[in-house]
Amino acid sequence: MKQRKIRLALGSGGYLGFAHIGVLKALEDAGIGVERISGSSIGSVVAVLHARGLKAAEIEEIGMSHLDQIFSYRSLQTLVAYNITEANMVKFVRSILGVEKFDQLEIPTYICATDLVSLRTVWFSSGSLVDAVRASVAVPGFFPPLVTKGMVLADGGILQPLPVDVFRVSAVPVVAVNLYAYLNRIDWRLPKSLVRKPLASLLRTTDAMLWAVSQRQKEFWFTTVEPDLVGADDEETPMQERAIMMIKRGEEAMKRVLPELERML
Repeated sequence: MKQRKIRLALGSGGYLGFAHIGVLKALEDAGIGVERISGSSIGSVVAVLHARGLKAAEIEEIGMSHLDQIFSYRSLQTLVAYNITEANMVKFVRSILGVEKFDQLEIPTYICATDLVSLRTVWFSSGSLVDAVRASVAVPGFFPPLVTKGMVLADGGILQPLPVDVFRVSAVPVVAVNLYAYLNRIDWRLPKSLVRKPLASLLRTTDAMLWAVSQRQKEFWFTTVEPDLVGADDEETPMQERAIMMIKRGEEAMKRVLPELERML
């Protein structure tokens, strides 16, 4: 029997991206393959790893081995502790991806970044994977943008928290994983004493803007998966426990929409 396939868009969201692994696990268990895949910011990393041919368990192992880097990007200490220079950023992206070029992937892959000069989304589907992902994960204020060909490229999630536009014309179902569901970000009631701090207020504002953009992107022509990731920001919980929780919640969210997806397939 020919394997049933979808097109999968993995959204931005920093360490919430562990939920993407759970989504992949649920699809594997259901026997649903991925014909094409897109990624924005952290979604670009998971997209490339899956397109390499790695299973969800293998991607989980890679994620667990980089917990410190993945969870610390929202902290000002990151800028000092990891000395995030252009060279260090490229080194990290190259080490986690394990491949260099798009033509080394088994699944056609689309990675997006934002050109801060023209304020337009730039899509990568050929050439250097390292450059594409390095640009897509460049969160402004934390990681240096990629300057190339007259463009200044930063986080793909600025304009495409759901990287679905590349699949607007599709003969197979499109599934988009939205990590910016209301409860995941906006409904977290942060103490006023924390919100007043400059960095915290900047991050809170960014969360609100990305939530608003992701809501505008949601349309009838694709199926949206929204994992419940409330509690993922609880710094009193060990990082490994939070990562495992997010993977499980991603799997549960994907399973909730499987009946709808099955009818489309």
